[in-house]
Amino acid sequence: SGFVMAFSPILWTSFLLFTFTYACAIFTTMQIGQNDEEYESYYLECEVVRHPATCDPYNWKVNRRRFYGTICRSMFTLFQVMTGDSWTSVVRPVIEGPQPYLVFFFVFFI
Repeated sequence: SGFVMAFSPILWTSFLLFTFTYACAIFTTMQIGQNDEEYESYYLECEVVRHPATCDPYNWKVNRRRFYGTICRSMFTLFQVMTGDSWTSVVRPVIEGPQPYLVFFFVFFI
């Protein structure tokens, strides 16, 4: 009886967590995965105007399509961020690169 009573709150918590992650995945897909103008202009400026090492000193050019290209990929990446599984490798290139203001989103998400 206690297991059945505890199952309902766990189910609702899982549903809310899934819904929150889904909404955040839509945001990251639009802002990172499908935002060609922001990233192409940033990396073009780095290659033409400034030395590439000053723009991307660790050579961490983010693979946007792999991590944030679709909503499912964004959800998996956000799950990786949420669990702490080498999340800096997918967040740091974004916030140290063309979109430093997204640090507020990732801090809020964590």
